[in-house]
Amino acid sequence: MHLASPAKQVTFSALISSLAQNVSTPLVNFQVNQPLAVPKSVPKCEVELVHHLFANSYYQPAITVYTPPTSCGPIGSWSAISLNWTATSNGTQYDRLAGVTLSNVEIWRTSTSEPTPGGIIWTVLKDVTKYIPLFAEPGTLIVDLNNVIDPSK
Repeated sequence: MHLASPAKQVTFSALISSLAQNVSTPLVNFQVNQPLAVPKSVPKCEVELVHHLFANSYYQPAITVYTPPTSCGPIGSWSAISLNWTATSNGTQYDRLAGVTLSNVEIWRTSTSEPTPGGIIWTVLKDVTKYIPLFAEPGTLIVDLNNVIDPSK
């Protein structure tokens, strides 16, 4: 996620790995989207919120305590926040629905990409600036991605 204040832009990132296997030439997707409305003159500040393996993760979401970053300018004064979701996957899997909540407020609902046999690297940016008041307070962050890995395929 990227937070921007008059002094800094913060990046919170959720790095999600569906299956940890070496892949020689994974497919890299790209997002067709309007650029995020983040001031270019504002320095970025990146904070990793979640790094989680979602193999066989039904009813086992990533749950973490969120604390507003103090190293990214005054808390709550950020001019923009964006969420960066990067995932890798390979093998036989299908697109899965995922949800991200902060303090019991859903801030993102998405679907994963379906991998190729050689794998996929999937990155999506989401503007969540409208949730600055939510990110200014401590809370619980939950990333729910119900997934099953079938090693026989």
